[in-house]
Amino acid sequence: MDNPPPPVYNNSTMLKRRGFTLIELLVVISVLMVLVAILAPTIAGVSNWARAVRCQANLNTVGKATTEYGGANGGYYFAGKLVQSGTLVYYWGSRTFPVQTATSPLAQYLKPDALLCPSLAWGEFVPESGLTSPTTTYGYNAFCLDPQSYSRTGGRKTYDSIRDPGQLFVFVDAASVTFSAFQNISFVDPPVPPQGMTLNPSTHFRHPGPVANALCADGHTASYETEGADTTSNATKIDAWDNFNLSSVGAANLPHYAQ
Repeated sequence: MDNPPPPVYNNSTMLKRRGFTLIELLVVISVLMVLVAILAPTIAGVSNWARAVRCQANLNTVGKATTEYGGANGGYYFAGKLVQSGTLVYYWGSRTFPVQTATSPLAQYLKPDALLCPSLAWGEFVPESGLTSPTTTYGYNAFCLDPQSYSRTGGRKTYDSIRDPGQLFVFVDAASVTFSAFQNISFVDPPVPPQGMTLNPSTHFRHPGPVANALCADGHTASYETEGADTTSNATKIDAWDNFNLSSVGAANLPHYAQ
């Protein structure tokens, strides 16, 4: 008995068996869009959390550098800013174009990128003082540790002079608003300025919570919530907290901003 001939498939038959209908494709696309919408907040939350962890790691690195500097300089904290050969030098380097990080008192102990919080990336703010190079997105507590940087009397503090090092901020997430522009800032202002001084809330609560990360004088880092201290004497910045998450930890300078 002869074998029957094999079935013949023309192109249209193959297309019908291998393809999807338009309705099936639309259903698949719809399901994918729903899944993306559900997962997007979770993915963003994990990413924000990871940046906050990296921020604390940066502050730990800065803390080690600060300790090394103090050990090599009689136990003193470094100057927030000073003039060297006619050039203004901050703790992050010289105020030049471009910035010279080698002039920083921390240069031999620290890589400059450790002074940049990953949750406030370069390009997300207007550079302080019109600079064109990254400097820092952490505020140094020069108000307490180097009063001369704030044009106040008194010399730089030593490690031994801090009464409660576990509470006093050395560095904290910081930013500022100047002429309605959101910018980075080198120093963190206390909530209660001395008489005759106009300061503004500059602790930046940029991490989920919202919280601000801070390096304390005993070397540990932690996250802090604002306690509603939105003190300001500048009417143009009265909404700084609402618009930019700028405020202070506590309504008074003690114990985080001054001791």
